[in-house]
Amino acid sequence: MVDFLRSPVRKAVLAGLAITLAAFPSAGPALHGQDGDFFALQRRVVDLFDQNSKAVVRVMAAVEEMDENGEIHVARRVGTGFFISRDGHVVTNASIAIQAIRTWVEHDGVEYAADAIGHDPETNFSLLKLMSLPPTFTHLSMTGNSDLPPVGSFVIAMGCPLEFSPSPTLGLVTGHESSFSQRVFPVSYARINIPAHPGEGGSPVIDLSGRLVGMMVASLPEVNSSYVLPAKAMVRVRDDLLFSGKVEYGWVGFELEERRDRHLGRHIVVERVFEETPAEQAGILPGDRLVRMGDTPVTRADDVRNANFHHRVGDYMAIRVKRDGETHDFSVRLVSRPESEEPLPSETASLDDRS
Repeated sequence: MVDFLRSPVRKAVLAGLAITLAAFPSAGPALHGQDGDFFALQRRVVDLFDQNSKAVVRVMAAVEEMDENGEIHVARRVGTGFFISRDGHVVTNASIAIQAIRTWVEHDGVEYAADAIGHDPETNFSLLKLMSLPPTFTHLSMTGNSDLPPVGSFVIAMGCPLEFSPSPTLGLVTGHESSFSQRVFPVSYARINIPAHPGEGGSPVIDLSGRLVGMMVASLPEVNSSYVLPAKAMVRVRDDLLFSGKVEYGWVGFELEERRDRHLGRHIVVERVFEETPAEQAGILPGDRLVRMGDTPVTRADDVRNANFHHRVGDYMAIRVKRDGETHDFSVRLVSRPESEEPLPSETASLDDRS
C-alpha cells in the first residue's frame, strides 16, 4: 500500500485544499506549509459548526398508525430540523411531520411544542412554528437567489443522528439532478456524499462560506449519499406555505421528450399538447423544439423542471420555440396542475423519502 502521507497524491490533495480555502477570506489566517492546509480546513469546519449548531433541533412527531390487527397505536417519528427565522420558524422533512397529532422539537435538551404551518410532500418540506422560543438560538438565512454549489465543492451537514446532539459531517457536492431512476423531482437537487442516517433527515447543509445550501430530503444508501433540496427552492415552498398553507405547482399543459442527435445535441421537443390548456391557447404545437422558458435556456429536462418550479400559478412565462427553422415566442399563463393529471416528465412528481 502506498504511504499517503509521502505520496504525490497527498501533494495534489493539499494543493486543492489550499485553492479551495483561499476562496474564503474568513477561512482563517494565511496557510503555512502543507500541514497547515489540513488544519485550516479543520478550523473552518469547527468555526462554522460553532456558529450554526444552535440553529439545529431534533424534531419529534407523534402519529397514529394502524397495526396488522387493525388496531390504532401512536408511534413517534424522529428527525432533524433547523430555525430559519428569529420568530421560531423551523423547517424539517414532511415525512417526519405530516399527519402528526403532536409535534415538538428538542433544543439544548429542552423540548418545545410546535405548530405545523404546512407540508409539501413533493419536496419533502414541512414548516413549523414553535409556541415558545428557547432563550438563545440562531437561525440559518435562506437568501433565495443562490445557485447550487459546483460539483466538487465542500459542504457540511449538521444533523441529530440517533440520540446524539447536533453533529457535523464534511463532504462534497457530487452531482445536480432533477431525477433519479424512475423518480422525477420538482426541481434540481444537489447530491452530496453524506448519507442521511436515522434521525438526520431534515439536516441543514452549508458551504465553507457559511451559506445555506439546502436541506437533506432523501437518502441514497447504495452510494452513501443523499439529496439536498436547494435553499432557493425552500424559499419558494416556504412562502407558499406561509401565504396559503399549501404549495400549488404551475402547469403549462404539454408533454415533452428529451432527445439527442449529432446536429442539435441534447434538446427538448414538444410531444403532445393537451386540449384547452395554456399551451394550446398560446399556439404551441407538437414538434416544436423548446429553446427558452422564462430566463432559462432549455436543452435538457432539468432546465424545464427548474424553470417551471420557480414560476407560480398565475405567472406569465415567456416560452421560445423553434419551428421549421423559425423562432416563435409565446407568453403562457400558468394554471394549477390538475389533481387528476399524472405528473409529466416536464412537471413535478413525488419524491419517495428514504431518510
